[in-house]
Amino acid sequence: MDNWFSSVWMNDEETVNKLAPDNLCRVDETGQTALIHAARRGYANLIPFLISEAKIQDPEGKTALMHAITCSQIDIVQLLLCETQIQDFDGWSACMHAVAQEDFSSFDLLCKSELNLTNKRSQTILHLAVQLGLDVFVSELVDKFPALLKQPDEEGRTALMFAAQRERLDLVQMLRAEQTITDQNGMTALGYALQTKNIEIVKELLTETNLLGEWEQDQLREIGFQVQAQPLEEEIPILEQQRQDQINEDVTKEEIDEMMNKLGIVFKKFEPLENEDVENEDVENEEEQKEDE
Repeated sequence: MDNWFSSVWMNDEETVNKLAPDNLCRVDETGQTALIHAARRGYANLIPFLISEAKIQDPEGKTALMHAITCSQIDIVQLLLCETQIQDFDGWSACMHAVAQEDFSSFDLLCKSELNLTNKRSQTILHLAVQLGLDVFVSELVDKFPALLKQPDEEGRTALMFAAQRERLDLVQMLRAEQTITDQNGMTALGYALQTKNIEIVKELLTETNLLGEWEQDQLREIGFQVQAQPLEEEIPILEQQRQDQINEDVTKEEIDEMMNKLGIVFKKFEPLENEDVENEDVENEEEQKEDE
C-alpha cells in the first residue's frame, strides 16, 4: 500500500507532514489527491499540510471543496473557500453541489461568490433548485437575487418554465414575476403549463396581459376555459383604454365582461357594486347634501 495515501486515510499527521515534500500533488489510481481524501474524511487537521494541492481536480473535474460538500463535511468547506469559482466537467459549481445535497450551510457560504456560474446547459443555480423541487432554496434565491428570474438557459427557458413543466404550483407562485419571457420556440411559462393541462397553474399564469396564440387558445378550450378570439396587436392599446374608461363610469357588469372578453380574458377581475350598495351610497350622499344646506 502507498505510504503517502495510507497515512492520509489513517489521519497520521506526523507521517503526512514527513512525506509531504516528496508527495504533494500526486494522485492515486482513482485520480484523487491526498487533499481530496482528507476533505472527504473530514480531517481538518491535515488540510494545512495539503493545502498546496488546492484546485487540483479529479477525473470528473471535482475539487476537494466539492468532495467535502458531497460528504457533508461543513468544517472542511470553510477551510477550502480558496477553491470557489471552479466548475466540474458538467459545469457544476461547488454551490450547485451544495444545493443538490440540500446543504444550506455550504450554500450560504458559497452562493454570493458563485452566483454568476452556469452549468454546461447555461442553467443557473435557480434552474437547478427548481428542477430538484427545493422550495427553500428557490425562495432564498428569489428573495436575495431576483435577477436570476430573468436568466434563461441555452434553450431560452427560465426557472418559471421548469416549475410550470413540473407542475409545482408553489414554485410557480414564487417565480411568476417573469412570466412573459419566451424560450427559443416562442413558448411562455403559460405554454408549458398548458402542455401539462394543470388547471391550477394555468389559472395562476393566465393574466390580462397574456397575448394568446391559436395554440394557446385551443389548449385553453380543451381544458374547459372559454376564450374569445384574440385581437390584433395594434388593437390592444385601444381596447385597454376603452376598458379603463368604462371602469371609471357607471357601467353594467355585462359591459365590463364583454370588453374583457375582447381582450381574451377568461376570468373577471372587476366587479361593479351591487344595486343595493349603489342605492345605499346614493341615500348617504343625499343626506350629506341636506346637512350641508
